[in-house]
Amino acid sequence: MEILVVDNDPVFLRLLSNFLAGEGHAVHTATSGLAALRLLEHHRPAVVFIDMVMPNIGGDMLCQLIRQRPEGREVYLVILSAIAAESLTDPAAIGADYCIAKGPLADIAPHLAEALTYAAAGCKAEGPRPVAGLERMRPRAITRELLTATRHYQAMLGNLAEGVLEVSLPEERVIYANPAALAMLGKNAAETLSVPLADLFGAGRQEAVAALLRQARGEEGRLFGGAAPLVLNGRQLHLGMVAVADGEAGGYLLVLLRDISEHKAAEYALKVYNADLDQIFNTAAEGMVVIDREHTILRLNGTMSRMLALNGNVVGRKCFDVFPSHACHTVDCPMVRILEGERRVEFEMEGETVDGRLVPLRVIATPYRSPEGELLGVVENFQDITERKQWEKNLRESEERYRDLFENSNDLIQSVTPEGRFLYVNRTWREALGYSEEEIRRMQVLDIVRPEERERCRAIFQEVMRRGVKKDFETVFVAKNGTALHLLANVNCKHHQGRVLYTRGIYRDITARKKAEGELKAALTTLRAIFENSLVGILLLSGERVVADVNPRFCEITGYGREELLGQSVEKLHLSREAYERFGADYYDRLVADDFIHVEYQLRRKDGTPIWCLFSGKALEPPDLARGVVWVIDEITERKRAEAQRQQLIEELREMQEALIAQSIRDPLTGLFNRRYLEEALGKEVSKSRRHNLPIGLILFDIDHFKKINDRYGHLAGDMVLRRLGELLRGHIREEDVACRYGGEEFVVLFSGIAEGDALRRAEQLRELVVRELVVETDGQVLRDITISLGVAVRQGKGASGVELLAAADEALYRAKNQGRNRVVPAAGK
Repeated sequence: MEILVVDNDPVFLRLLSNFLAGEGHAVHTATSGLAALRLLEHHRPAVVFIDMVMPNIGGDMLCQLIRQRPEGREVYLVILSAIAAESLTDPAAIGADYCIAKGPLADIAPHLAEALTYAAAGCKAEGPRPVAGLERMRPRAITRELLTATRHYQAMLGNLAEGVLEVSLPEERVIYANPAALAMLGKNAAETLSVPLADLFGAGRQEAVAALLRQARGEEGRLFGGAAPLVLNGRQLHLGMVAVADGEAGGYLLVLLRDISEHKAAEYALKVYNADLDQIFNTAAEGMVVIDREHTILRLNGTMSRMLALNGNVVGRKCFDVFPSHACHTVDCPMVRILEGERRVEFEMEGETVDGRLVPLRVIATPYRSPEGELLGVVENFQDITERKQWEKNLRESEERYRDLFENSNDLIQSVTPEGRFLYVNRTWREALGYSEEEIRRMQVLDIVRPEERERCRAIFQEVMRRGVKKDFETVFVAKNGTALHLLANVNCKHHQGRVLYTRGIYRDITARKKAEGELKAALTTLRAIFENSLVGILLLSGERVVADVNPRFCEITGYGREELLGQSVEKLHLSREAYERFGADYYDRLVADDFIHVEYQLRRKDGTPIWCLFSGKALEPPDLARGVVWVIDEITERKRAEAQRQQLIEELREMQEALIAQSIRDPLTGLFNRRYLEEALGKEVSKSRRHNLPIGLILFDIDHFKKINDRYGHLAGDMVLRRLGELLRGHIREEDVACRYGGEEFVVLFSGIAEGDALRRAEQLRELVVRELVVETDGQVLRDITISLGVAVRQGKGASGVELLAAADEALYRAKNQGRNRVVPAAGK
């Protein structure tokens, strides 16, 4: 079978893995719960042996995390517990199938074989299963004390309102999260433990978390906080991090999470957690030695031989030669003390193990007597107390760590005896209330409570001592200088054998929040008065554009009563369903973007009358429009009517002005510009030609034999020919060219920017156009074959002159007529 062994003791890990490999199994090893979880990402063992007490993630938690994985439901889990005698473990309660009291490999080998047999047969535990090998274990008082202390800190940590994460270094993976932290992250333990810290906060927040992490790792023992809260699961979280050295383990990182969403005030909570103790050392098997009154070794068991490096056969040798210690040859010698009447002697010493290690040993010496009661010597039991020593060291470090957490908490923390005397207060408590250590020792808890609150607080403390806990109640403490502190409290108590030992309280300072609430209440009263008496209408919409509130002026404007509008869709105020939807489409995105909307819009009164209103609106808490939108509305119907009348008058005046202008520059018969406009345009073009050295051209032409048309067909026919010629000109010149009626049947086309050759081609095109399309019908007769004669003059730069240009074109026109008419003649060169 494929087997995974998880144990932080390298010697035991090697022995057990060699044993299992020797049995033909494929064995993987991990020295911590964190390493085991990472290994399980790539392997699927059938059996997992787990040490109950490990650094980072303990055995009980590791069992539960494996069971929560889909691929871990069929794995056979075996717990190896060195503390089974002090803390009885129910395997089923933590998801394990089997539990073995941990001891020397030779002693637990049969139980290992039994567990593997169960695993191979697919036998899962049903109900509680006894701990295999427990009968050989003896409870240890020091271990019980350590476990009690651990549970004490775990209880305090679990009741803190502040989230706490413990992160391994250098891996930066989460190895502990208290309930408050899991709630803030919105995750369970399986989704949190062994995950990289930055990944817990999602996209967009990882860089901020990583930056704070780098800052905290750079300086041990200093608490670093994020500059801005992180928004996660609708909460605003403040992160604090502190790096803590941890000897050979390399240290760890404490991450403190405070939910500061409510009122965005300084209501910080530090939730103290109880991390799994870094290591719990296994209790070694006991060695036994029998020594006579002359200090001669009479007998020793096999465990003793396997435990210590003993050179040769030690039976018959003196104990102080084989097991030298500081007590040898002194009054502290166990043999001396027992000979003087002591019934039991305990002391500690160091011994060298078979693998060359020096380990601390606890030696218990008891009298060895004959059946007649004669004192023959002593029996000494040797216990490897390496684990206990490490436990004691870790416990001291753990206590220092928790004390650091309490001292750095922003909450007031106190422990009080049932009689009301203070056992402990933290730094924040002392700074907030201003009392010295000496003063605190002389005070009782009710001394700091505001007088009118004392009876209620006394009743609450009685309730806590009776029921065990009281959460989220408010009270008021009075500082030494008389300042009142409003506090939000959580209090519980510690019992032992039915007797109250002390109460523990965590108090969050909400003085600023209470003050803000009072100021807010006063502000709301003022705003309500303004709302009710405003001279403009006010409309407050909640989500889905539903009326949340209106003021009296709005009711006057729309004709509705307040009760008729509350809870109703605002659609009934729009002119139509289409108008309602279009208004939302036009302004939704702007409101989300926190724009201030200012727009004129028509509403419909209750009686159906449309009215013009000036709308001014803004979202209350963008971008979430579900939190509400406020509109200030003023009726402007009369103003709009006056504006419409004014605009109509302006349009009429503009039309009159344009008509007058047209009359002053246009020839009424042909629609072409008149001679007056030509003179003005010619002056501008001449100036431009001189400034920019551009060519300027002019075509002067008239209708051939026009007098004959008038004489033969009448002046009405002549006017029709002129009108038709004007239409042709307007349709066949460039937009920038100027076409004018120069006088009678004479016409001018003024243009700029083209050379003489282009001007002559355009003149020829105009001549051909007239021959082809200038046809007029009058009194049943059709006038056709009408021709024109054209003179073309082009000048450039300083040689350009309006008078000279007209004279040159006129001279060319004269020559065109003399040459037989119906032709284009250029002006003579200058």
